[in-house]
Amino acid sequence: MAAASSRRNLGIRLAKSAKRLRSKRDWTQEQAAEAVRINPRHYQKIEEGSVNVTLSTLERLCQGFGVEVRDLFEG
Repeated sequence: MAAASSRRNLGIRLAKSAKRLRSKRDWTQEQAAEAVRINPRHYQKIEEGSVNVTLSTLERLCQGFGVEVRDLFEG
């Protein structure tokens, strides 16, 4: 039960960070998805916190936003 709660918290933190990083660049979700090289609907789900993200998607998020993985889980 605690593991599920922990995963949910990470998903929420990732969602907030993705939205913050995107807004900081003044990108639409579609522009962010293109920079990250993922499907726009999948990117939307990341920002909603409604999808489990794979390590390869985390890597793409880091590359697309030009950040370290720790930056994806701030605040």
